[in-house]
Amino acid sequence: MKMNVYCVFDRASGVYDRPWCMHSDPAAIRSFTDISQDADHPIGKHPEDFTLFRIGEWHDDRGELIGSPPEKVIGAAEAYAAARKIMPGQLDMVGSMGDN
Repeated sequence: MKMNVYCVFDRASGVYDRPWCMHSDPAAIRSFTDISQDADHPIGKHPEDFTLFRIGEWHDDRGELIGSPPEKVIGAAEAYAAARKIMPGQLDMVGSMGDN
């Protein structure tokens, strides 16, 4: 069976975290979105720094890993906003409201 291979890029440290497998982009997005909303997880604490990438395929029936150039799937801030149904720009407005 073919599974996609994903990893998360941390912009602050400049590294990709360990890869993991999921059946599809929507399944990976769901897991990543859950993490992006967890205030106790590093991704949830700093969602602006993390992005989910698809980096290849894993074929468990052949034991074959096929890499590909990283392709962005979704950023953690995007995932958080989508889950909370926040429109683009609203997070910026919330942050600036206390500046007045």
